[in-house]
Amino acid sequence: MAKEVQMTIKMERDLREAFLAAAASEQRPAAQIMREFMREFIARSEAGNSEPNAETRAALQELENGGGARFANVDELCRDLGVSCEK
Repeated sequence: MAKEVQMTIKMERDLREAFLAAAASEQRPAAQIMREFMREFIARSEAGNSEPNAETRAALQELENGGGARFANVDELCRDLGVSCEK
């Protein structure tokens, strides 16, 4: 597929340097790795298999421990958040 556009992002210098070093250690272009990350992210998003963030995981744990008043169970919470919570 032809590459037609460019994306510019801001990040911490240390993150950039560590990423470039890791890419170089695998002898792969950083841009190729970023495209792979983007494709994987899109595929997970389209499949509804997004990983819950820390706040969601904390809410799941609270429900499992008998807390939380908004949802009757973990499945109900997951449906409301639109995430997959299968273990």
